[in-house]
Amino acid sequence: MEYIGWSSRGNEQKAAVIIPDGCRDIIVVRQEGDIHDVFLSDIDWHPRIVHMQASRELTGYRMPPGTVVNPADLIDLRHGSRLTHADLMHVATTDEEMTALVALLAETQLPVARVATTAGVSERTLQRHFKARNLPKPEFWRQLGRARRAAMALEIYPSLSETALAFGYSDQAHMTREFVRWFGATPQRLRRKPDLLRLIAQPGLGNWTAEQSSTR
Repeated sequence: MEYIGWSSRGNEQKAAVIIPDGCRDIIVVRQEGDIHDVFLSDIDWHPRIVHMQASRELTGYRMPPGTVVNPADLIDLRHGSRLTHADLMHVATTDEEMTALVALLAETQLPVARVATTAGVSERTLQRHFKARNLPKPEFWRQLGRARRAAMALEIYPSLSETALAFGYSDQAHMTREFVRWFGATPQRLRRKPDLLRLIAQPGLGNWTAEQSSTR
């Protein structure tokens, strides 16, 4: 399993914008060098603001979209001094079949029923696969993946109507509603907010790569 490491530290309280990316993070909270907590972030369905306390250092391990993590397995990690790759392998499970299904849903404009047919299962069976792993329904991955791909292509297409058409939205208004839902901003506003676009373009659903780390 590959993951992306990131860290955040500072002497004053600050806020960070979290944009849905289909990933979950294992987050280690340290205070004065000692582990204070280890927890699993939620899969986000909408943008949100996170307030980080001063004097605390956060180290995050972002799991690939579709990774299954049991929060109960994180309890023992609170008593160590650091997380190793072996620790992450122990608590996080990457199912190659599920990873492929998530990628297919995120990268296609086909309805979920057609994706299920492509995968050689019924739509109901596909739904059960996700439910059994406590993952959002297939439609979540399809809609979020499309919105992320469309947002990252805003600078490629000269008009918003062309962008909407290219990514299978019924019209520009439909795309705008989806952008507001996932990113908290209209396509026009995103074009004027390069910082927000950079957040959307970070590795996640539809463009995962574990070849980088970041500092927040």
